[in-house]
Amino acid sequence: MRVQIFEPRWLLEIFLALAVGGLALHVWFLRELKNRHGAVWRRLGEPSLFLNNSIRNGLRTLKFRWSSEATSDLGVRFRRLTLTLRVIDVVYLLVFVAIVWLQSVGRGS
Repeated sequence: MRVQIFEPRWLLEIFLALAVGGLALHVWFLRELKNRHGAVWRRLGEPSLFLNNSIRNGLRTLKFRWSSEATSDLGVRFRRLTLTLRVIDVVYLLVFVAIVWLQSVGRGS
């Protein structure tokens, strides 16, 4: 007898792909911010992916990513990267909610 952990499996695969892709894009975003827009990076508290992070500079960075400043004044390349990250974040959240909902429905909760 085979135990099925999660069904539909393709949704979990999309979730994992979004997690890996989103992580790579966040690394790229932070590197671009630091190397090309140092003043903004310093103003946000010099955020990084894992080190030198606090809730404060994490929230500042998140707020900046969703602000008009991130998509207007910093160049076309950075604008595209920021918009892509926004889409990834929204889709990731929607897939996560779908997984949680499907798990709760599957258990009869």
